[in-house]
Amino acid sequence: MKILQISPKIPFPPDDGHKKSIFSVLKHLAMRGHTIDLLAYSHGINDPEIIGELEKYCRLIPVESGTENSFTGALANIFEKAPYNFSKYRTKELEEKLIELFSKSEYDVVHVINAHLAWVIEIVNKYSKAKTILREENLELNIMKRFYERQSNPLVKLYSYSQYKKMKKYEPEICGKFDACVMISDIDKEQLLKLNSNANLFSVHIGIEEELFNLSKNEVIPNTLAAIGSLNWYPNLDGVNWFINSILPLIVERKNEVKFHLYGGGDKKKLMIPESVKNNIIIEGFIDDIWGSVLNKSLAIVPLRIGSGIRVKILEMLAAGENIISTSIGAEGIPLEKNHHLLIEDEPRKFAETILKFLNGEYDAEKLRSYGREFIKQNYTAEKTAEKFENIYLSLINKN
Repeated sequence: MKILQISPKIPFPPDDGHKKSIFSVLKHLAMRGHTIDLLAYSHGINDPEIIGELEKYCRLIPVESGTENSFTGALANIFEKAPYNFSKYRTKELEEKLIELFSKSEYDVVHVINAHLAWVIEIVNKYSKAKTILREENLELNIMKRFYERQSNPLVKLYSYSQYKKMKKYEPEICGKFDACVMISDIDKEQLLKLNSNANLFSVHIGIEEELFNLSKNEVIPNTLAAIGSLNWYPNLDGVNWFINSILPLIVERKNEVKFHLYGGGDKKKLMIPESVKNNIIIEGFIDDIWGSVLNKSLAIVPLRIGSGIRVKILEMLAAGENIISTSIGAEGIPLEKNHHLLIEDEPRKFAETILKFLNGEYDAEKLRSYGREFIKQNYTAEKTAEKFENIYLSLINKN
């Protein structure tokens, strides 16, 4: 098949969960023999080495245009139908490039990534006979709902609530305009189906690269905790600030030798570190050999309170053989069993108590790692995910 993928970003290098999910599907579809064009906002990426690596699997058509947040754009959005997080991705540059592509090429499938770019359905249907797929990496209305619920500033809360109301109407409606909408979890699929029963919905999870299953746990440094994630993504920042303010002090009170290692990019100045734990936090930042460092820590922390879809970091850490404690929202969308595959807590004192019990050897760390890894190996490989997308494409094409 000839496939056109339309992406909000160039997914290489695959150094965050979103890029990993996009690149994995692209790579493994190409490995299955399909021809792929990737139309993507470049966000200033023009490194020949990066582009060369990506073009082993596709032909890249970059689009230079700004999609950053702006106060004037957010204010003007009050009068628009689409929520601001979506409307800012509608640009004349991408529209013109898409029309140009259709004038030169025919595609079997147009695969659009995320509701932010779902507006292209109007152009695709006008200029192409291709089957259309919308891949929802998250059910975005859930993220906005959880965001506005946690705001204390009345103006921010009011604006984010109005954005949530727009999303709740717009997102289910636009999904229904595609031949198929592919959610990332059964939970997201079931929720969207309640909002638009006419949408043709599927659920296909993220796939994990098999080399992670070959990693082994290093000699563990006692009483060490680790978290992975860019602080540029607000849910990560919110989760880390919650952990270091509401949970870590409770741990340090009883076990002062505990060290919390924080990995990933983003603005560290946004961290609100209490004086009582400043000597217990080590900001590692972005490092090349993430697994070489994380796998010698006692326990990984996923303290998310805002989110939707599936957390790639949980799938990857389980595949790599790491022990994890997460919130329910962090583990959402993955049918994991508490205290069998990983630890799950939501209330700060229980979260802290469970970590202390784990560090004191009251859980069987080896069994947790073994069960978690085997679960991912059986259900979440990248090859299986690509095959599921291929089957959806074929089912739509064969309807004719």
